[in-house]
Amino acid sequence: MDGLVPRERPAARRERPASAGSHLGGPAGAILRRAVGDHQRGRWRLRRSAAARRPPLPRGHDKKEARNWINVLAGLPLDAYADPLPEERAILADPAVSRFATGLIKRHGDRGVDAVPDLLRLLREYSVYDPGKYGFSDLTAATDAVRSGFRRIGPAASVARPEIEQLLASPGLEYRYKTLGQEEWDTLLVVLGKPVETLTKPENRSGTDARYRERVAQRAAKPCDPRRD
Repeated sequence: MDGLVPRERPAARRERPASAGSHLGGPAGAILRRAVGDHQRGRWRLRRSAAARRPPLPRGHDKKEARNWINVLAGLPLDAYADPLPEERAILADPAVSRFATGLIKRHGDRGVDAVPDLLRLLREYSVYDPGKYGFSDLTAATDAVRSGFRRIGPAASVARPEIEQLLASPGLEYRYKTLGQEEWDTLLVVLGKPVETLTKPENRSGTDARYRERVAQRAAKPCDPRRD
């Protein structure tokens, strides 16, 4: 009507996200909430049990079995490792041990940008660590796991790119970069903001630089696939 000022509607309240079972009252809701808590505690118990079997182990234990045990739990659901356990941090503190824990290293990406300092520390350690005569493949797998961790974080880890490039040019990692995994590392660097037009194809690859750049750009544009990246 004329002369009347329309009343403003009150701002809608932002609802807090409901936790599992919070919409249920009585015994049913209590049971569901308790089950969710038990599930989370079960994950912690599994992870602690895996960490207790970390290599290197006393003589008589199967190192391969221990490695598989700690890495199989990396298949837990997304964000399961967003809060590292003290036992897991202890594993990643020693390159003689962490080089076997590739699944755990990859899942560092669950922590997002908070994991960048730890992943950079691991890459620094692996650039100078000597695993001995029979440890080359283990250390290569560990550096690949660091790359995967960064890939899971994505562009938010771009602050790490200058040091990653510097480390990849170091004597300890240059061969692993140029000969064993240049396309994978270049894909990560593009994700982290490196201009794709600055890339050159690996010397051991056929084709042109332009075709190589196109392939890397296509890979970098795809969402991270933990099975591939």
